[in-house]
Amino acid sequence: MKFTGRTTRPSRPYRPERQLKDCELEKAAVDMRAQVERVKYHATCLEVKLEETTTELEQMKTQRDTLHNKVVRLDQSLMHEQGMKAFLRKQLDETKEQLAYQKSLKRVFIKKEKEVRNELKRLKRHSDKETIDSVEIPTETEYNLRKKQKKALQKEFDELKVAHVISQERFSAELQAEREKNIALQQEVTQLKVAYDTNVSYESDLKAEREMRHLLQRQFERVCQSRPERALRDPELTEQPKTERDAQLGQ
Repeated sequence: MKFTGRTTRPSRPYRPERQLKDCELEKAAVDMRAQVERVKYHATCLEVKLEETTTELEQMKTQRDTLHNKVVRLDQSLMHEQGMKAFLRKQLDETKEQLAYQKSLKRVFIKKEKEVRNELKRLKRHSDKETIDSVEIPTETEYNLRKKQKKALQKEFDELKVAHVISQERFSAELQAEREKNIALQQEVTQLKVAYDTNVSYESDLKAEREMRHLLQRQFERVCQSRPERALRDPELTEQPKTERDAQLGQ
């Protein structure tokens, strides 16, 4: 046996405690990486969902603006229709007043005509034939004149009566059309209200999603900050225990 001049140092036994600790650290690092990956994946999904919901929200805002403009136009149209209705009512009242005035005027002329006839009869009874003959021409002329006036008044009265009937029918038709328009406007306003309530609910859900995303982001940051420095170095966690085991086997 040759003496080489070197003393062989006994190999240090591999302590099970250290091996167990390294295994636990390696397992903790793997779990931590898996948890980080899950958090990253969940955060990515939330970002995609947030982008989609943001796009949908913008579309909803555009639709809401369009609906708002439509409501404004409908309000203006409703105000115009109400003004037209008031104008037609005023015109109908004026027509009724004019018709009543014409009726009153007709009654006055009829009364005057009766008075003239009575006066003519009285003159015929109390006057002689010459006086009657002398009075006949102007009286007959006046009677013919009043008869023409009566015919003119009767014609005007009939025209006003026909105009009143036509105006009444037109007013009834326009009033019915206004009622139908008001019903349609009320239905559209109800639909707009439902759409607005849906938009408000959608915005609340989006706000909750944003808060959840911020909460997950803060949790992810706390996890990253609380990990030990050794857990952040993934290659060392996997290679160092293997290197130490190889060194022990080589010895």
